[in-house]
Amino acid sequence: QERSVGEVIATAEDAVRVFRAAIPIAGNNEGFFALPLDAERRALVAPILVSLGESTTTTVDPGEVFSAALQVGAKAIIVAHNHPSGNSTPSKQDEQLTMELKRLGDILGVCCLDHFVV
Repeated sequence: QERSVGEVIATAEDAVRVFRAAIPIAGNNEGFFALPLDAERRALVAPILVSLGESTTTTVDPGEVFSAALQVGAKAIIVAHNHPSGNSTPSKQDEQLTMELKRLGDILGVCCLDHFVV
């Protein structure tokens, strides 16, 4: 996954490919990852594991998501998490978290571009 550093994330497929390489870190648990990007949408670091939960859920602190991004000077982030069940349909909680991250990102000047379930 280190090879993603410096890569331009231009499409959803680019993002999903980078996150799929990181997901095994979570094992059989749900993991939530953030990919910090610069202004040109280049990956500043490999996806950061922000939260590791149980097999069906994880609790995500939006402050931790943006803290990780701000530490590396991100101008944007893409976030993703896995559903160990294999069902990639976002839950209501996933949708609420996405809205919260977009709102907080607007305040902090770090655009939350997308949230994927992989």
